[in-house]
Amino acid sequence: MNLGRRELALVCVLMLRGPQTVGELRGRTERMHPFTDLEEVERVLESLASREPEPLVARLPRGRWAHLLGGLVEASAEPAVPPPPSSFDARIEALEREVDELKRQFAEFRKQFE
Repeated sequence: MNLGRRELALVCVLMLRGPQTVGELRGRTERMHPFTDLEEVERVLESLASREPEPLVARLPRGRWAHLLGGLVEASAEPAVPPPPSSFDARIEALEREVDELKRQFAEFRKQFE
């Protein structure tokens, strides 16, 4: 494909993590290629989108970019967001109870030395 380090970094991260914004891409490619600013990332993405005979990336709604190596991307494609843990509230309640119990035990312990 004759990609440079900048192009390769962007395509790799898009393949690994799915559609992302320019800011997300800049942060996540830092170890492969340190982009100087968001405009540089945008320029490289635009060049990948205008490659002939086939573009490698495409702009999606809401400022996101996606790779095209697996075929065309649906215009409404959204990033994969993991669902919140179903037991999140239960875990918080359990931690709050544990903290309250530790506070009670510490107060009893301190009374021994007063």
